[in-house]
This record gives sequence, structure tokens and C-alpha cells, in this order.
Amino acid sequence: VHIRRDDRESAIESCQEVVRRLEAGMTMCVFPEGTRTRDGALGPFKKGMFRVAVDAGRAVVPVAIRGLHDVSPYGTSLVASGPIEIRIGRPIPPPPPGPEACEALSQLVHQALETALR
Repeated sequence: VHIRRDDRESAIESCQEVVRRLEAGMTMCVFPEGTRTRDGALGPFKKGMFRVAVDAGRAVVPVAIRGLHDVSPYGTSLVASGPIEIRIGRPIPPPPPGPEACEALSQLVHQALETALR
């Protein structure tokens, strides 16, 4: 599901589609930073997908990919050959819906990924 960040209404509709798919039992792969980082460091997360996880009541499984920046740096469209390491964390259940739920889940996932990337 492509999310057009430059069109708020379209982005909301796309997020609602993701919720429907999750509720139907699908699993989604999401890159919460929204783009590749310029320096390879873990960047700040966009909040939309954490809102989706909370709304759908679905856990987030953190997956850290070490070395991806080296084989596919920012500004390139091709992936070069090279070693990467994938670390899969434990599922993080969403907190109960509420005003801070999205931010709390985002922080938990960010911390898990920071730990995995060390």
C-alpha cells in the first residue's frame, strides 16, 4: 500500500486500507522512517504506521537490517552486492488506544531497533 505523504487525505485513506488488511489477517512490512537515512543511522519514525498498529490491535515485530546502508545508500536506486545482517526482535504488543499510545509504541520499537543495531 503506497502512502502519499504529500496528500493528507490520500495518506489517511491508505492507512485505513492497511488497517483493513491487518484486520483481515495480513502481515505488513513497513519502514517506519519513511525513507533511507543519509548516514545509515536509525532516524526518527513517522507516526502513521504506529497509529495503524494501535487501531488494528496488532503487534509490531522489529526487524533490524544492519549493513543495508552500505549496499543501498541514500540517493541510489540500485542495491549492490554486500553483506547484511537481519535481526528479528520479539513482537511488541500495541498499548491500549489512547492519546499517547502511538508515541509509546513508536518509542518501544525505536529502542528495540537501536539495541538490535548495536
